[in-house]
Amino acid sequence: MLEEHRAASKWIGPNDFVFCREDGSPLNPDYLRKDVLYIAIASAGIERVSGAHGFHLFRHSAASIVQAQTRDLKMAQELLGHSRIDTTADVYVHTSEAVAEEATEVLARAIIPNCGLIAAQGSDKIQ
Repeated sequence: MLEEHRAASKWIGPNDFVFCREDGSPLNPDYLRKDVLYIAIASAGIERVSGAHGFHLFRHSAASIVQAQTRDLKMAQELLGHSRIDTTADVYVHTSEAVAEEATEVLARAIIPNCGLIAAQGSDKIQ
């Protein structure tokens, strides 16, 4: 689709915008947010909270989805292009209730069968 879009555009230079106005200038980000994103949010029946719904939300969602599905924080970091993993972990990845409940179940299954004592693998010591 991007190739078709580019082929139909007269703005194909290496420094030209992929999506631009008729004169090649950048689109107004307020237009995209107000007239595209907010309309899509309303159409989906989502109550919009001021300051909480913008295009940057997609980065947070992507990191959270990748972490929830793969349990690979490093993959989420690389996807977002962060140099520090703590930025990804502390700011971008948000744990859903379902993931938190799953973690609680995993912990309960590990503790309950052993009456609260978990033996370290490869060791005869109880921790």
